[in-house]
Amino acid sequence: MDVVTISDFGKSYQIYNPVEGRIGSKLNMGIPYEHALLRDVYSLNRTGSIFDIGAHIGNHTLYFAAICGLKVYAWEPYPESLKMLYDNLALNDLDVTVFDWAAGAAEGRGRFTKRMWIEFDPSRDGDKLKLARGEVAVHAIDEMIHVDDLAVVKIDVEGMEPDVLRGMLRHLKQKPVIYAETHTNTAMRITKKILHPLGYKLETVIRMGSPMAKWV
Repeated sequence: MDVVTISDFGKSYQIYNPVEGRIGSKLNMGIPYEHALLRDVYSLNRTGSIFDIGAHIGNHTLYFAAICGLKVYAWEPYPESLKMLYDNLALNDLDVTVFDWAAGAAEGRGRFTKRMWIEFDPSRDGDKLKLARGEVAVHAIDEMIHVDDLAVVKIDVEGMEPDVLRGMLRHLKQKPVIYAETHTNTAMRITKKILHPLGYKLETVIRMGSPMAKWV
């Protein structure tokens, strides 16, 4: 694959171009996928850390680290995407920590379908959790890590966004700006029910490849 250099706001990074798909179509033009969302995060002028939950191959992760100057914690459990994420990080010298488990509401196991992973068989066995072929460990973020300078959260996990939010309520007390993929009115209502008690309000919906609701 060819390597593309992305430049924005006087900074740059490199990324392998998958050529096909929505990410490839944008990289073919020399711009990152979901550029409007990425620039919106840059416009926040935040310092500290960002959670990129559903990092895929690193399209957003690289921009958050290289252009926005944020410390990135990236989640990507799908093996093929995870490998490409690591390959893209190897092209750059960036402050990124990667997790290969899926973020959810509680500890358990998930499995992949054609488009997403779905949670099943919750367990409290901790490290004793045994995974069958094709399964992935699911953990609540609050149970696994603590980050005390969380500024921004981006979640794109094909419909599992509310579960991710339920599993990181302690981190949300820091009031990071949240970008959460929201495809349906039902998903919007569920997300609102979780975030409103924490003082969040919907600011806008950024409509690109995936509609991203911005909560502040």
